[in-house]
Amino acid sequence: MNRRPVLHSMRVSSVARALTTETDWPEFARIAAEGAEVILSNTGDAGWTPSSDDSAADFRQGMSYPAKLTQMRLSRFRAGGRGIVVMPTELVARNGDKAALVRDEMADPAIRADVQGLYLDEVLPVFATTAQGDEARDYVATTIDRFVNPSLAHRLYDIAQNHAEKVRRRIGAFADWGGNLVLTTPQPRLRGVIAWTEAPA
Repeated sequence: MNRRPVLHSMRVSSVARALTTETDWPEFARIAAEGAEVILSNTGDAGWTPSSDDSAADFRQGMSYPAKLTQMRLSRFRAGGRGIVVMPTELVARNGDKAALVRDEMADPAIRADVQGLYLDEVLPVFATTAQGDEARDYVATTIDRFVNPSLAHRLYDIAQNHAEKVRRRIGAFADWGGNLVLTTPQPRLRGVIAWTEAPA
């Protein structure tokens, strides 16, 4: 309010219990089979990475999220349960080792100008070819404002979690989309990030 930080705590009473698949899988399977009506998911990018355990007939902790979801639905099927609603909410999520705040980095005029230049040169031209230029410019402005908002302490450590998967799903998919649109604008920095991420360690 009035550009002043607001700190507000709210006690949540809607969560009755918490379980982990690592130690509570039998109970997970029972709930999925007998009582669940909706599965709401928000797993990280790494959870979508296929695992060698995915092909196992029975549950294994090393399975990817889709395989674990399949196991839950299988338990429900075997118990004669009806269909269940699955509601994914992933932005799909995060790896890194630096705890500096994004806000502090964006306070540097040179860094902020560099980020804005990246959007201007390599991102916005893609949307301009699809008549979404105005919406994209508004989105970029909102994103930059979030980065510098003193009330939103985005840590680089958090943002960088599962970096390789995030690059593949977001930057890689975006670059492929631009390529399919026969984009003539070069994207050396975005493609450089993709190449660096995919290079052998």
